[in-house]
Amino acid sequence: MSYRLLIVEDSLELLEAMSDFYREEGAVIWKVVTASNGNDALAKVTSNIFDLMILDIMLPGVSGFEICKAARKRDDCPIVFVTALGSETNILKGYETGCDDYVVKPFSLRHLYAKSLALLKRAKKNEDNDQLRCGS
Repeated sequence: MSYRLLIVEDSLELLEAMSDFYREEGAVIWKVVTASNGNDALAKVTSNIFDLMILDIMLPGVSGFEICKAARKRDDCPIVFVTALGSETNILKGYETGCDDYVVKPFSLRHLYAKSLALLKRAKKNEDNDQLRCGS
């Protein structure tokens, strides 16, 4: 089974590094979709379903906060902010907006990948347990 991953990052070098890492590390796991600006990302979020999103906050066009809000209106997939905004105020705003995790740049790709797998595992486990039983 493969999972749809959206990576939104305006630094093209970092976007390429992240998407390449996910594709190489888990070639059979991930179908990676990318966006390099907020408007493109918002269009993808409103017209597609993703299993995991990695969002930068400071983007040309719509911010990562707005993308997160739009995503939360549609579904409950895990969202990780990856950003240079490391103040406590911004981190708290990220969680208030609806992210599941917040990673401050610079960061380790392996660390981000491990977080992604843990969040995906937890989200998919909860989906599998959504059963209603009556009687035996």
